[in-house]
Amino acid sequence: MGRNLVPGPVARATAKAGTSRHLADRWVKPADPFPDTCHLTPMPTLRLADVDRLMLPGDLLLYHQDDSLRDVAIARGGRSTYCHAGMLDRDLGEWRVLQMLMWRGGRSTSLAKEVAKNRGCWDWFSTNPGNRWHEFNRLGAVKWMRHYVNRGYGWGHLIADGILHLPIVRFLTPVNCDDETEDWHPPFCSEAVSAACRKGGGVDPVPHLPDRLTEPGDLARSLFYEYRATLMP
Repeated sequence: MGRNLVPGPVARATAKAGTSRHLADRWVKPADPFPDTCHLTPMPTLRLADVDRLMLPGDLLLYHQDDSLRDVAIARGGRSTYCHAGMLDRDLGEWRVLQMLMWRGGRSTSLAKEVAKNRGCWDWFSTNPGNRWHEFNRLGAVKWMRHYVNRGYGWGHLIADGILHLPIVRFLTPVNCDDETEDWHPPFCSEAVSAACRKGGGVDPVPHLPDRLTEPGDLARSLFYEYRATLMP
């Protein structure tokens, strides 16, 4: 989701503590008599060239768009506005997106071309903000994510995840939070990012949720990532 409401007082207190200063800039207390509500301020939209030097390999990219029923279903099913996830990679001086694409599988695509083609649809999140997880191996996560390039797309896991959203199926299915039960099937987009951070980077970005059930919205809500900007050409 990455845009879930945070009350103004909490955001200000958090900013004073210096743990997540961006929250204070994104949320403001409304000038009305209802203290339990808050208004969403505009998200920062920045040109890719302006943040090029601030990005790091292993950072998270989340995609939001509602042009198709498929994207809406994925986003709303995951209780967020996001329908796709990728990881930043630096190759020969160019920023690239490591991602699992439907019908195409694992790909490494130019970030500049992605942003130009889909203006204002890519949100950039910094990974491991403030280096809170000292054990995180950023380059190890990127290396693991590269292993998925040219592999097939994880249709099996995506369909199984979608079925688990059905009320009766969810009620009857035992909870399994063990990542060690992962099978050999290729991953879908957010599953690949979660697995790369856990297996290659040494940190599980969404604890107590297996990679195969991790959706873009789960990554957006994780404390392991911090929203920075919406990218424009």
